[in-house]
Amino acid sequence: MRALARPIQPDSRAKLEALYQRYKGLLLYIAMEILQNHHEAEEVVHDSFLSALEAMDKLDAVDSPRTRAYLATIARHKA
Repeated sequence: MRALARPIQPDSRAKLEALYQRYKGLLLYIAMEILQNHHEAEEVVHDSFLSALEAMDKLDAVDSPRTRAYLATIARHKA
């Protein structure tokens, strides 16, 4: 599990929370389908959101299909 190298900016924190609430279930589902292990799948979800945080300025709106696809791709690759 990775840790953050720098503090989270307030605007990034709000967007990350919105992304997490909207997509945590999807990312967990994707990771579980690949890994078949709940603990490892949760770690993939955690790492996926850390990666999203690092790319926050490049992400579209929370409900954008591109954002959904980006997060799903991250989870698949990390799983």
